[in-house]
Amino acid sequence: MGTGWLTCIPAVSLPHSLCRSTTANAPANRQMPIATVVSGHFKKQKKMEKMRANSYNTGIASEYLVLSLIYRQGFEAYISLGNKKSIDIRIVKSEHETLSIDVKSVRGYSSLVVNNVIAAPNHFIIFVVYNNNFEDLKTHPDIFIVPSIELSTITETYEKEKRVLKGKLKSYKDRWDYISKGKQDNDY
Repeated sequence: MGTGWLTCIPAVSLPHSLCRSTTANAPANRQMPIATVVSGHFKKQKKMEKMRANSYNTGIASEYLVLSLIYRQGFEAYISLGNKKSIDIRIVKSEHETLSIDVKSVRGYSSLVVNNVIAAPNHFIIFVVYNNNFEDLKTHPDIFIVPSIELSTITETYEKEKRVLKGKLKSYKDRWDYISKGKQDNDY
């Protein structure tokens, strides 16, 4: 059985970039073997799905890790479920005082995106950085606790995204005292 060729026309639902000729002897300028188009498309799709799954799994693992650490400090805490939420964990300190936590995590480390973070009293960002050791259960991630009202002082903008670099987080490493204080202002 010979190789079939796919000619790209507007009715084809594959992206235009997949329809370019990749061989010198292709029958026409906008044709290529069907197997090349299909396998390349599915490989790219699988890679994107794996990246999304890894990101989602890292986030879920980090939220439950932080929840566990909060419980170990004797606080009553609740996790928010869902993929698009602004608060990951709510801590009830007393009848009149609650804290909100937004958990941001990364397996490796380049920077952490903080586009959706809103500064507010008693709202904290907890960064969980696995330093390329996510799968190694004997290695613990670095944890940084940042009051949201201080986030603007350590944030940089890169290509329209607000990001925090690890070097700017050093003074926030393991600052669980911010959670136990739970102050309403920036007098930390």
